[in-house]
Amino acid sequence: MAANAGSMFQYWKRFDLQQLQKELDATTTALASRQNENQQSRKKLLDQTRELKKNTPKDLRKQIAPLLKSLQTEIDALCKRNKESETAFLSVYKRLIDVPDSMVWGLLKQDSLSVCTTTRYIPKLLLSRLL
Repeated sequence: MAANAGSMFQYWKRFDLQQLQKELDATTTALASRQNENQQSRKKLLDQTRELKKNTPKDLRKQIAPLLKSLQTEIDALCKRNKESETAFLSVYKRLIDVPDSMVWGLLKQDSLSVCTTTRYIPKLLLSRLL
């Protein structure tokens, strides 16, 4: 069991949950800003498409209508896929962002370390629950 716990401890040390949580935070912030940019860009594209239809002769509109419809269908499909991906990412994010680092428990079990030397690894909320 000790060898198993030691290898698990080494795994979590390499896994670096705190760094992963920071990276997830940064990615989530970037996603939020890009969502707003994408909405504005899509609105602009729709406005330009309306202008094109309005300022194009009827016979040319009939020729480009299937192309515009195909482009709109593809854009809608990409937006749906993007939304599903973001939803999946945010689901994982919500589960991982507040997970306490398992290394803390391994450090707390080691007799040679005092609680004082391990507190730098323990998030404040978790530390307040322990003490």
